[in-house]
Amino acid sequence: MKNILILTFLIPFCCAGCKKNSSSPNRPPTVQEVKTTLLLDSPAFTFQFTATATDPDLQSLTYLWDFGDGGSTHDGPVVTHHFEAGKNYTVQVKVSDGQATSSVYAVQISTQVSQINIDLSQHFQTIEGLGGFGMQNQTWTDGPFADQRYINDLLNDLGLSMIRVDLPYNFELHPGYFNIDTQAAGRQPLKTYFPFLQAMQQAGVKIIASVWSPPAWMKSNGRIDNGTGNQASAPKYNPNPGPDDNELRLDMYDDFAHMCAVYVQVLKEHGIDLYALSIQNEPRFSEWYESCVYDGEALHNLLKIVGDTFQQRGYQTKLFIPEDIGWLDGIKGMVMPSLQDPATLPYVGAIAVHGYAFDGVTANSPDAQTWQTMYSWGAPYGIPLWMTETSGFSNDWNGAMSLAKAMYTAFRFGNISAWLFWTISTSQIDSYSLMDVNGNKSLRYFVSKNFYKFVRPGYIRAGISADTSTHIYPLVFKDPQGRHITVILINDGADQAVQLSGNGLPQQFVQYLTNANTKFDSIGMIPSSKAILLPASSVTTLYGTY
Repeated sequence: MKNILILTFLIPFCCAGCKKNSSSPNRPPTVQEVKTTLLLDSPAFTFQFTATATDPDLQSLTYLWDFGDGGSTHDGPVVTHHFEAGKNYTVQVKVSDGQATSSVYAVQISTQVSQINIDLSQHFQTIEGLGGFGMQNQTWTDGPFADQRYINDLLNDLGLSMIRVDLPYNFELHPGYFNIDTQAAGRQPLKTYFPFLQAMQQAGVKIIASVWSPPAWMKSNGRIDNGTGNQASAPKYNPNPGPDDNELRLDMYDDFAHMCAVYVQVLKEHGIDLYALSIQNEPRFSEWYESCVYDGEALHNLLKIVGDTFQQRGYQTKLFIPEDIGWLDGIKGMVMPSLQDPATLPYVGAIAVHGYAFDGVTANSPDAQTWQTMYSWGAPYGIPLWMTETSGFSNDWNGAMSLAKAMYTAFRFGNISAWLFWTISTSQIDSYSLMDVNGNKSLRYFVSKNFYKFVRPGYIRAGISADTSTHIYPLVFKDPQGRHITVILINDGADQAVQLSGNGLPQQFVQYLTNANTKFDSIGMIPSSKAILLPASSVTTLYGTY
């Protein structure tokens, strides 16, 4: 059976003179639609056409096909025809019951091919990991946190290579008292999460953690949140925090650094190497949930103490800042004090931002320029840019395509080295998760898989371009050993065919497709010299091995 891919459904037009003679008792047949399918395992541009027709008098029907290139046939309702490349064709069918003929039904076929130019000699960022936050259910619930199905989905299906968790405030509920068995409001004991983290560690997944709030006893307001119950704000930082300020006490910086160091040590003792740590999630915001407010100078001061502590202990765990969101100048203000001080610059392992509302796809879009600007802060020092949290994409195909374009923009213009979704799994699929606790997966999961599965840690983004008029947004990555290449083609336009060009391409690719009806399905092997069909509104991944 041939592998096929449905292209288009087009509406008919009628020709003059084909109407029924009202004086005749016979009624003409009607063509409802013609389905057009490209046969992927046949010579390029071999199409199958399937006409659906009915006759009100239930008579036998004959079909006359005109392929628009001089060819025609009477071979029934299902026919195939090979077309010459680089042209546009009008294919027509007439259906007859022997006494009357239907109106003409026509579909348009294009065999025009756009060029995708690949330059593997161009090198941009190196990928550190792709993934998301959390376990099977969120850490402030009662679970489940990691059954074998969930672990298999992450490792063997999605291909996740980086996981983000939180450093729970109940790790040190009292000064100097560290207990992995302690349960607190909204938090299971830390040891509850060890089996999941150990499974990730054994699979080579990079584990990163973020602090949402220091323990309440370290904070000026004596709480892990802002105390409002339902309100959020971005207050001005108070350098002398009082009891109403959701801030870390100035005399607790050393205690905080010690807590972070013990956390890394405890994980290590249980076979878990923490790849990186954020000392505060979204530090400009005071939230009704776990949060703590800093300005750039305060974050710099804390980074200095935590960095010194890690260095003295010989820890290899990276520190990343600021995990901020939104306003570009606000993010800049959180980053620059640490970059401009020679004492803290070595401790900035990555600049991490939360990618909400960054989804423009052209170089001159505000979002693309925002990504370029953020990348430019760390680039002179060789500091990578990470995107460590995003969500809010609607749970439908429009949301999935928006996610794909947001990822393109971040990789292409921000040169990001890590991408993590918030959150991987929740009790029910919503705009904040990729799947639910039972393994039901959203279309956003499969769009993510187009990236996660074959863009591996250590891969380097190379050069690739497409004509902007095609609305194709391309990316290409290669592994440092030169054994694999991954091409991702986001088609935000109409059905179209493309041809890859460039030196050193593999002879063939495995093609995977995701669209509103197809969930990262393998289309099969395709020679790199053959035209590749990109259906409208779709994401295609090509994976080649040398």
